Amino acid sequence: MRQATSKRAAAADFPALPGTMQRSQVEQLIRHNRRAIGLTKGQTEVLLAMMDQTRPCDWTSGCAEPVCFARQMTIAAITQTTSKTVRDTERVLVRLGLVSKVVADNGHRGSFAGGSVVHGIGFAPLIERVPMLLDLAEAETQRRQAMEARRKECSAARRVFRMALAQMMECAPDHQLTAEALRAFQELPRRYDGMDLQELEALLEHVDNIASKLLSELDLQDKISGTPEASFRLYIQDTTYEDSEICNASDVMKRPACKQAETNSGGTAQSAAHGLETKPPLADRGHKPEITDSFSMRQIYAAASDDFRLYLDALKGDAPLPNALHLVRAAVQMLRELGINEDAWNEAVTVMGQIRAAVSVLIIDANRSHPITPIHKPGGALRAFSRRDLAGQLNLDGSLIGLLGRSLA
Repeated sequence: MRQATSKRAAAADFPALPGTMQRSQVEQLIRHNRRAIGLTKGQTEVLLAMMDQTRPCDWTSGCAEPVCFARQMTIAAITQTTSKTVRDTERVLVRLGLVSKVVADNGHRGSFAGGSVVHGIGFAPLIERVPMLLDLAEAETQRRQAMEARRKECSAARRVFRMALAQMMECAPDHQLTAEALRAFQELPRRYDGMDLQELEALLEHVDNIASKLLSELDLQDKISGTPEASFRLYIQDTTYEDSEICNASDVMKRPACKQAETNSGGTAQSAAHGLETKPPLADRGHKPEITDSFSMRQIYAAASDDFRLYLDALKGDAPLPNALHLVRAAVQMLRELGINEDAWNEAVTVMGQIRAAVSVLIIDANRSHPITPIHKPGGALRAFSRRDLAGQLNLDGSLIGLLGRSLA
């Protein structure tokens, strides 16, 4: 494209980057958002090469427009492409409103007549579009965070699904729901690579529905068995913290109904359950009882902070109370708010299992407002919980009792 010679008034005002923003930050925005802008990888490299040929001060001063005077052959050599590719890219950039192109009749570029005549690729349009690029970057960041959150929730839901299915195979191996759930579990994708946000949300809803049915059926099986629930200790015991860790106490009894049914389960169900996971987490191998065996979901809900309850309420929908899956998903959603990184959560899940790890997050969150020893570093506290649980010294029961006591005070 060739345009007539353009004379620019020396006193003209030019757009400048907002605040303390520099050219390098604009380049980073373009790299991160090239697909949203509509650029291919090759076009992006050409654009960045042309930007690199401008004076950095022209992007921030407002006294001059940043202009690339380099010839197409020069840009082609820098990007290891052809002059035709550079020429085609320039047309795309003009069409997208990212640059302006003003060259002499013979295609020459440069600054003449003391700067009053400027020929080249101008970046004033790009500077004016920086707010749009910032919005795109924020939207992309939120999208990535939403994708990561959904992946974590899908992993958490899958683990709860596997746990509930294994219990159903022990308690009711011949139940129709057990067979349906086993087929559904075997059809679940093993990895989430390539799945977009909509597909992840659909998968999460699918797993959530099946796991909720299993958890409801397990509750019904307990009632049918006639085995009394584990007693809840009526006394109130507050907990003391040292370096954001929980004091020592004994664990609770494991659910008796499913334990009683172990002797009645068939070999087929056992072999099928064995195939659910080749390497289950340490805490899922039977050496830890679930805290939901001695505390009802109503009590756990009552012990939660207002923020945690908001997540539980959103997840449970119209159900009167959340279930174990809702508890785990709420804990996963609280991680970012608490500043707990993924490594700390994965360590807790490996050591304690999904439910105990979720209750640990609930306790840590609630004890940020502890009247005597508030928790200031939730991530460090969760790692301390994992170490103590591995040593058999973690007292989640006492902590929940303490929270319930403070809620009634």
